[in-house]
Amino acid sequence: MQTALSGLDCVARLRECTPDLLILELQVPWGGGDGVLAIMSHTVGLTMVPVMILTSCSDPLVLKGVGRFPVSDYQVKPLAPDHLARRLRSLLDHPRLRFTLDDHNGRLECAIVRRTGGRVRDLRVDVREGRVIVSGCTESCHVKQLALAAVLEAAAVQSLKVESEIEVCGDCQSTVQEMCFNSHGKRGTLRWHGSDETDRDSITQ
Repeated sequence: MQTALSGLDCVARLRECTPDLLILELQVPWGGGDGVLAIMSHTVGLTMVPVMILTSCSDPLVLKGVGRFPVSDYQVKPLAPDHLARRLRSLLDHPRLRFTLDDHNGRLECAIVRRTGGRVRDLRVDVREGRVIVSGCTESCHVKQLALAAVLEAAAVQSLKVESEIEVCGDCQSTVQEMCFNSHGKRGTLRWHGSDETDRDSITQ
C-alpha cells in the first residue's frame, strides 16, 4: 500500500505503478481530487482503476467538479473500519462497476419521479456530510412519503442517512397531516403541525 500527500504526488505514484484500487480524498492539496480524476481519465492504464471517493467534503463546488468523472464508490467520513473493509473487498471483486456522482444523484431523482408520478416540483437530491437530502414541493403528505420511500429503497444509499426537506404546499400548506404506520402496516398515530413549523423527516436505513 502506498500513500500520497498531494494531488501531484498521487499522479506521480499512479504513473510509476498502476494500483489495484485508489482511495481518494476530494480536498487533497496541490491538484485536488478533480485534478487527479481528470488526469486518470486521459491516461492509458489508469482509466479503469477502481476509485473510492472517501471524503468529509460537502462543498457543492468541489462535488460538482468531480461529478462528471466515473468512480467506483463514494463514502463519507467518518467510516467504520469494518464497513470500509467490506466496501474495499467489494470493489476488488467488481472492479468494473463505475458511476459518476451526477449519475448517482440522477438515479435517486429518477426513482422519486417514477414512484410519485412526477408530483414533486423543483425536485433536488444532494449528498452532504453522509446524508442524502431530498428537497422540493408537493401537494400532499402522501406524495412526500412516497418520495422518501423511493430513496430508501434505492440501492445507492445503502448506509447513508436520508432526510426529506420536501415541503407540502397548495391546499395542505397551512396544516400538515402526518400519518405514522407501525411495522405491520396498520395506522398508528396522527400528528398535526401548524404552518409555522418545519416538517422534516429523517430515517436511517
